[in-house]
Amino acid sequence: MKHIPIVPAILLAAFLQLPASVSYAADSSQHVAKQAAKDTAMTKEVFIDNMAEQVTNVLKNDKKSFAEKQAALRSMFAEVVDTDWIAKFVLGKAWKEATPQQKEKYTELYRTYLTETYVSKFDEESGSKVKDIKVKGIKEASGDTFSAHTEIVQSGTEPPVKVDYLLRQKEGQFKVIDITIEGISLLATHRQQFSALANANGIDAVITKLTEFTTHKA
Repeated sequence: MKHIPIVPAILLAAFLQLPASVSYAADSSQHVAKQAAKDTAMTKEVFIDNMAEQVTNVLKNDKKSFAEKQAALRSMFAEVVDTDWIAKFVLGKAWKEATPQQKEKYTELYRTYLTETYVSKFDEESGSKVKDIKVKGIKEASGDTFSAHTEIVQSGTEPPVKVDYLLRQKEGQFKVIDITIEGISLLATHRQQFSALANANGIDAVITKLTEFTTHKA
């Protein structure tokens, strides 16, 4: 089994302001349509390239302490990942049955859980092994989403780690809505865990579990 020394949280760059897709005046020509599609694709590539470069710079910054790097990772994660949407999705049909108060409490707890789960896996040793993050390709997915395929190049004899992202545009920025490491999807894994618990014992059981985690981390 491959040792995965780095987690999705540290693959997310902080404060990346993605420019909105270039707007064009109404024109029926195919040339304009093709150019718009081309520029949009280029914007996506620039976004992913910048993300990889900024994360690599953080990992290699010897002036930052371990605590400072972890704090930066939390900011990165909150900025780029659509945690609230993921929280709703992984709860499944139980979300519709929850009260407004339950939804608010659950979302707040899940946001902390998701962030701390990934950030807590980062340590000084794992970060030092990362040599580079290569963008292997970007593909259109369904609807307004697209996938970005990256590869973490490690030092020594450690094999590269494949990390894929599913993103979509939200309020003028690209937001990550799923992260897949070596074929294991965050969305699929968490939906299986949390929706099963909610269906069996109700959303309050999920809130209790997340509260226990948050209290333990505090």
